[in-house]
Amino acid sequence: MLKRVFNTIWLLTATIIVMCGCCKNNDDDPANVIVNNRTVLVYMLADNDLGLFYDFDDSNIEAMCESFDGKVIDGHLLVFHADNDVLPCLKEISKPYADKPCEIKILRTYPSTVSTDTATIQQVLNDVKLLAPSSHYGLIMWSHATGWLPQNKFYAPNRSSAPTSFGREGEEQLTMDIDVLAKAFDKLHYDFILFDACLMGCVEVAYELRNTCDRIIATATETVGEGFPYRRITPLLFSKNIDYKAVCNHYYEQVSGADYYGGTISLINTRHLEQLAEACRTVVQNKADEIANLNTLRIQYFDRKSTHVFYDLGHYMLSLGGEELYPIVDNALTQVVEYKAATPSFINIIISKYCGLSCYIPYTANDEMVEKFYSRLQWYQQVYNTHQ
Repeated sequence: MLKRVFNTIWLLTATIIVMCGCCKNNDDDPANVIVNNRTVLVYMLADNDLGLFYDFDDSNIEAMCESFDGKVIDGHLLVFHADNDVLPCLKEISKPYADKPCEIKILRTYPSTVSTDTATIQQVLNDVKLLAPSSHYGLIMWSHATGWLPQNKFYAPNRSSAPTSFGREGEEQLTMDIDVLAKAFDKLHYDFILFDACLMGCVEVAYELRNTCDRIIATATETVGEGFPYRRITPLLFSKNIDYKAVCNHYYEQVSGADYYGGTISLINTRHLEQLAEACRTVVQNKADEIANLNTLRIQYFDRKSTHVFYDLGHYMLSLGGEELYPIVDNALTQVVEYKAATPSFINIIISKYCGLSCYIPYTANDEMVEKFYSRLQWYQQVYNTHQ
């Protein structure tokens, strides 16, 4: 009897030792690390006049927290927050217990950091991958922006009177160009990039980022006020199969309300952008001599400056290529633009045409620096460069 008990105890002990050894080996093997469905990073540059939309009651962060109520989030919601009175930091928003308030935990701080610097973005992305590993990633870029335009160039004598490229940080108004931003993103591939920032729904931005993400959500007009309705859309971004059209529609319902100025929204499938570029190139090659003679006053625009640089891509291609050539562009647009919506007007802009993407018409800005910068963008190289 005692021997049987001893043998049983010995066997149980040996089994436990073996099991513990297996557990340790699994922990040491990166291939066996348990990850969540998706990590979503909000890259929030609020060291500017947008800071109030982070700090005040009913802020974007508060809306994200409240969106967790009654929801099970399969993943991590991280916020890189740069503001004027605190060190930039990476935070996680979570609600581990249904009967307790949302928690915001600081994961890492970044002393003496320029948040618009490529090295900073890549450091943050490395930290996201290390601290919140997931099988999928999403990215929300939150700040001021002016689409594809070169930094600090928006046709205003006083640059502080208008946003500049992506981001505007501190008294120096530090920012970054879209081609530099694309290079900074190469640490991860994203299911989506959502731009809660003005004028980023342009084909030049989408084409620059086509190898970085599967889909882009952006507006061809400015985003006014509190931006996207995070109470509604945050849980959707953690679904295994995201209903992107629902995300876009929530934004459209918000900006089309009586208390808003209107706006636009688009869902861009990046896999088909090469097809769109080839279609536009065909039109440009056949009508290159006519671009300079286009009456751009008749083409739909989306920016509120006297010199426009954001035109409707479809309307431009139709005006240039006519009914004969436009169908190839239209066919490509139906593949690229999976959702689009526009209110009848945005502030003082009447919107009668909206294909889902804006674009620049070369040589219409009458600005040598702008043309030089535009010629280095990949969209220009693919569509307008006749030496390819």
